[in-house]
Amino acid sequence: MLPASTTQYPGGVNFPIPLSAGAIPHRWQPFSTIVHNQVSSRLALMGVGLRAGPTSTIIGPSSVRSAATCMWTANPSGGAPPYTYAWFVNSVPQTESGSSLTYSNSGSAFRVDVTVTDSHGLPVQVGKNVAITGTAPFCTF
Repeated sequence: MLPASTTQYPGGVNFPIPLSAGAIPHRWQPFSTIVHNQVSSRLALMGVGLRAGPTSTIIGPSSVRSAATCMWTANPSGGAPPYTYAWFVNSVPQTESGSSLTYSNSGSAFRVDVTVTDSHGLPVQVGKNVAITGTAPFCTF
């Protein structure tokens, strides 16, 4: 993290770090996208940038037929490739570790989530709710 008052950046000058109600406590903590974004925003206001993490979307159907096998694909950008992927269905980890997930549903609505992590260890998680309908297009891949 950052010192409580100022810090010297290479080739830069001292930047005051405001101690306000929104200040981040100076202690060790695991990576948090919320904390990263707060620190990034505050430093950006002072003209100091941080390395941006990845963003992603999930490409795939939002409604499927009962018992269908369908595919969802993570579409990451930004951050520092290469990316790693962790897929979840209804919060249950899946065995797929690539950019796509193939899943056969049990006839109930479900949620697909993926955590995309860039080579610097910065993660982003995105999800998609999937409904079961008899009129959904057949999945092809």
